[in-house]
Amino acid sequence: MKLIISIVILAQSLLGADVVLTWTDNSDNEMMFTIDRSLNLREWDTIGHVDENTTTYTDLDVPAGIWYYRVWAVNNHGYRPSEMVKAVIKEPIPDPVTEVEGTVK
Repeated sequence: MKLIISIVILAQSLLGADVVLTWTDNSDNEMMFTIDRSLNLREWDTIGHVDENTTTYTDLDVPAGIWYYRVWAVNNHGYRPSEMVKAVIKEPIPDPVTEVEGTVK
């Protein structure tokens, strides 16, 4: 049985957005979970690990783009992958200028 993960995109700043992944722990023998992220579904970067029985991970300051995530349950027998999920991080709209320095002529 694959892990089913969900995704929530939190408040966005000029640095990026915080993406929270959550999943249901369907196994009783994992040693840890590994979290991967990709822009193209071909090249994956491992961005984190969490301990057994943990069911959430926050990816901080994710830049704009379409990102794919997967979570792996890891035990002595190998890896069990999750379903992949997609996060769309849009370019932030900058705050309006509230203070201007200089002189007016």
